[in-house]
Amino acid sequence: WMKSSHKDELTMVFQFLSWIPDLPRIKTYFPIICRFILDLYGCKTNSETLDEFRLRLFKNSSKTNMRELPPTSRSLFLHVLRSCYQAGWIWSNTMNQEPNPPLDEFGWVEQDSGLKIKWVEENDFNESTPALLNLAVKTCMCQFQEKTDQNNNKCMNC
Repeated sequence: WMKSSHKDELTMVFQFLSWIPDLPRIKTYFPIICRFILDLYGCKTNSETLDEFRLRLFKNSSKTNMRELPPTSRSLFLHVLRSCYQAGWIWSNTMNQEPNPPLDEFGWVEQDSGLKIKWVEENDFNESTPALLNLAVKTCMCQFQEKTDQNNNKCMNC
């Protein structure tokens, strides 16, 4: 925390988001949170997005432990939504008693058995992207990963 060049800006963001946050405000401040996460994981450039940095780390590592990668921007956003709901609506709203917004707008899913965390959005997997295809080839156990069949998006040697 002390090494981050964004700590003052981030402190302000946390203060704003802890007081009855709405979606436009969260979206406004989300890039600052992303920049802090990039700092935490050692990103030295300001031009890289969280997803680009995550992909670069994955591609440049011979044995990638997925737990050592930063979160995707979508999963971080859902986490920020849940945190804002807890800090900004549950705790900060105890004195005002404003009506709470729907939980499903803040990274939660209501089910008969109780609340569940929404880890990913359903539409996150609707498109095939080059980045996802690169990940699929990289995770192949074959030693000939550069030889891929672009029509089937899998290693031709496995």
